[in-house]
Amino acid sequence: MSFVRRWPVTALLAFALAAPMAMAEDNHDSAAAVPCEQRPYSILVTVNNIKDDRGVVVVELYDDVPEHFLKGVFRSDRIRVPAAKGAVTVCVPVPKAGGYAIASFHDRNDNTKFDKTWIGLPAEPYGTSNNPRFEMRAPRLDEAIFEVKGPLTPMTVTLRG
Repeated sequence: MSFVRRWPVTALLAFALAAPMAMAEDNHDSAAAVPCEQRPYSILVTVNNIKDDRGVVVVELYDDVPEHFLKGVFRSDRIRVPAAKGAVTVCVPVPKAGGYAIASFHDRNDNTKFDKTWIGLPAEPYGTSNNPRFEMRAPRLDEAIFEVKGPLTPMTVTLRG
């Protein structure tokens, strides 16, 4: 098998090994308490390329520390919303202005885990902010980070897989 045909599988494997997205319990503080547009800092995340309405879409927030990115125990927030074929939009409150990254996946069986195949590849659609091109490794924070400067900072995550 040539390198060109092997690299996507290797990239998916690297992402799966580096992305234990569902290790800690949900720590979302109910965004419904204050409407998104009234929060001083927030991200309006649109997750698209959702294939069906089974399960939930999980949106996770990470801070600007490279060692924390895609490590579930270090995520700043996690929001789960019912899946809808096509796209869902989620307001993610953030505590202050600064750099943040989003990781998302479609938990199709609603088991609160980022499922993987028997060889460790992602079994559920996934994506990160800025939609970086996946290479022979998991995405790095510098590829997914973006600045939040006020309310409703827009970010689109396109699911793959």
